[in-house]
Amino acid sequence: MWPKYLSVAILTLVIYSCQVTVADKSEAPVFQAGAFAIDISPTEFPVIVNGGMYERTADQIRDRLHARCIVLDDGQTRLAIVVVDSCMMPRQLLDEA
Repeated sequence: MWPKYLSVAILTLVIYSCQVTVADKSEAPVFQAGAFAIDISPTEFPVIVNGGMYERTADQIRDRLHARCIVLDDGQTRLAIVVVDSCMMPRQLLDEA
C-alpha cells in the first residue's frame, strides 16, 4: 500500500516548481526553470518490494527513496517532468498528480 503522503508529495513537487511570475505583456517571455526533490521513503514496515519475479518485503531502509521534478517554462509552454524512485505506482495516484 502506498503511503498517504506520496500523492501529496508529488503534487507539492509539481506545484512548488511550477510557481512562475506573470510577465508584463510588453516584455519578452523569459525562460524559467525550477527543480525540487522530496524524500518519500516508507515510514511503516514491512512494505512490499515491487519489480521482482517473486513477492518479497522489506523491513528496513538501505537507500532513501525520492520523488524529483524539473519544470521548464518559456512563457508559452510549461513542461513538468516527475521521476519517482519506484517500479510501480497506482493509477489513482498518477491521475491525482
